[in-house]
Amino acid sequence: MLTIGACNSQHPTFITRFFSSSPIDLQTLNNIRSIHSEIANQLFSDGAITWTRIITFISFSAMFAEHIIQLPNNNLSSNLIISSIIDWTTNFIDTNLQSWLQDQNNWAGCLKFYDKTPQRRNSIGRYAGILGTIG
Repeated sequence: MLTIGACNSQHPTFITRFFSSSPIDLQTLNNIRSIHSEIANQLFSDGAITWTRIITFISFSAMFAEHIIQLPNNNLSSNLIISSIIDWTTNFIDTNLQSWLQDQNNWAGCLKFYDKTPQRRNSIGRYAGILGTIG
């Protein structure tokens, strides 16, 4: 899971391949939450917290929601899926990453970190666009 960021940026269809290769039941909100939680825990399991991992987690959460919504046999409403995944993502960050975020000057630290190069500014703009789309 630690390679999600690399896979995501190099292969936009990563999420489709990830879920199509695994027999995962995404028909209930409980199963979706369990998988989302497992991915979050695994991504940060080594204790290393970075802006790249946080943004990767947020980006993955957005793609996860989109993937579930597009499933042909999905019976859950788009609004329920999106709001639930936003809540779970926010809760994980608030619960597990809050101390690190405070040490980094909260989200202002993220902007400062990514303001170092034009390429990073473009990347953060894309992630902000993803969040705006699902939020």
